[in-house]
Amino acid sequence: MSDWHIAAALRRRGWADWQQDIGLSLLVAAAVVLVHAVQGFPRIFGPNADNDSLMRMVEVLDFLSGQGWYDLHQYRMGPEGGFLMHWSRFVDAPIAALLLLAKAVTGSMERAETIVEIVYPALLMTVALFLLLRLVRRLGNAEAMLPAVVIGALALYNLPLFQGASLDHHNVQLILVLAAILFLMSGGGRRLAGFGAGVAAALSLVVGMETAPYVALAGVVAAIAFLFQGDAEQSPAAGFGAGFAIVSLLSFLATVPVSLWGAPRCDAFTLPQMSIAALAGGGLFAAASVPACRASFGGRFLSLSILAAAVAALVFFAFPECIAAPYAGLDPKLKAYWLDAVAEAQSIRQVLVAQPAMAAAYYCTPLLAAFVLGLRLCKSGLGREELVFGAFLIMAILVSFWQVRGVFFSIPLSVVPLAAWVGDWRARIGDRPAKGDAVRLLAVWLVSFNVVWSTAAQSAAHLFAPDKAPDRGSSKASCVSRSDYAALSALPHATVLAVSNLGAQILRYTPQRVLAGPYHRNVEGDLATLNAFTGTDAEARDIVRRYGVTVVASCPGNDETESLAKRAPDGLVARLAKGEVPAWLVPLPSTADQPLKLFHVVQR
Repeated sequence: MSDWHIAAALRRRGWADWQQDIGLSLLVAAAVVLVHAVQGFPRIFGPNADNDSLMRMVEVLDFLSGQGWYDLHQYRMGPEGGFLMHWSRFVDAPIAALLLLAKAVTGSMERAETIVEIVYPALLMTVALFLLLRLVRRLGNAEAMLPAVVIGALALYNLPLFQGASLDHHNVQLILVLAAILFLMSGGGRRLAGFGAGVAAALSLVVGMETAPYVALAGVVAAIAFLFQGDAEQSPAAGFGAGFAIVSLLSFLATVPVSLWGAPRCDAFTLPQMSIAALAGGGLFAAASVPACRASFGGRFLSLSILAAAVAALVFFAFPECIAAPYAGLDPKLKAYWLDAVAEAQSIRQVLVAQPAMAAAYYCTPLLAAFVLGLRLCKSGLGREELVFGAFLIMAILVSFWQVRGVFFSIPLSVVPLAAWVGDWRARIGDRPAKGDAVRLLAVWLVSFNVVWSTAAQSAAHLFAPDKAPDRGSSKASCVSRSDYAALSALPHATVLAVSNLGAQILRYTPQRVLAGPYHRNVEGDLATLNAFTGTDAEARDIVRRYGVTVVASCPGNDETESLAKRAPDGLVARLAKGEVPAWLVPLPSTADQPLKLFHVVQR
């Protein structure tokens, strides 16, 4: 057979693999939607405590109602005039487009919202699973594809990223990081692959700063490959640098208004991030493109060292405030009362102490996947693709040790080595089965499922410490359902004083404005609410008068209410939870039997 015929056969096989992966991903996503439908779409028509997804829909609806593309203020939250959110319109845009399309078909924005809350996460899950399958094809054999579908489907299903009404940006970031990894693993002299990796890395950073560790790692991977491989990795390195710099600059122009070009913010894609990306990406492109810089190892080392020093100097001298921890500047009282209680911001130490069963669910499969990948590297040598993927898996695990939200990346990434591991065992048994191999294969299958570790840990926790078993009380009492806000929605225009956990729900389900919300830029509103609920009666009345509060909302069953009541047993939040109403508040009788209690302010 001629080389031409072999190449054509390989192209047909590659296209067939793509079709199969797309089809399998669509089938899995459809099956997940069906499961949610059988359950009644609980997160859409029932309790939904996902504040960020609720706020995302509020932001998109505000945009469709006429708020400017560059105007990211949330005017109905915080002090008068609101505050500037740190999210990206790049996530708002596709959701808004789907809403307009669904509204054009159904004629109703309310029905359009429901359709988008079902379809949008399902589409993202399809893309995420497709990328995982492509990664498994690079690291595994043909027998690994079935495990990839099954393990991947369960891993993604059990994450909150792709459930109904999941509009938060973490799912988009996961997809972009997976795409960057896949492009980097392609490498091998392909400039287009490097360019794609740079584009995906830049976009993930534009969407949110949470991916900064992965973006930095992507740049390091491209640079190190170029350093040691020279001409073989010149094109991917140049492509990565160009894609990263160009998309970063264009994204800055597309999302940051001219009035804020000189206002650096470390928690969103603004001047610091754009400047660093432009210098790092442009410098890598130059180092990989200029013959004198790339001709020898010494030249490459010198040029990359100069680039690293320039980037470090830019960070340390121009934007030193961005070196600190993300919330280093947060008011100490807000940090103690609010941030330290945010589940996504907990460290592995905090999770192990407070919820060891949850730690098993979050960390066992990623650590097992890293161990399996390490064994493979030891047995088969240092393969380029394994090294690239392993670097990202380790980074995801380290990030998850720092903050729990890192598991949104480490758990999906663990699917790839575990699926390849199961595939190796399936192939081994098929070739030369031995006694006990079936049992071993079953064990390998089981330990690759995150849900198995989670179930085992929960069972062990209940067996050895039944008093510490998780409270499975009614989520209805937490005020996370649309129906809980019917009475508040029916009131005339009001400014509401409520714990920050209820801020997003109030904006999503009512036309009212609220003083507090779980967003670190709303410092004034959150601090005022915290002082009102935990301080003296005189402090509460003063804050209510100063901010024009007309309604106070109390949800005794909400976690934040319970936490604040324990910290300040004589504060307003604790008194209202116990039914002790101060003279300057009048209960709204219609909410007496509702989880959300409302009180009119009568003396200010």
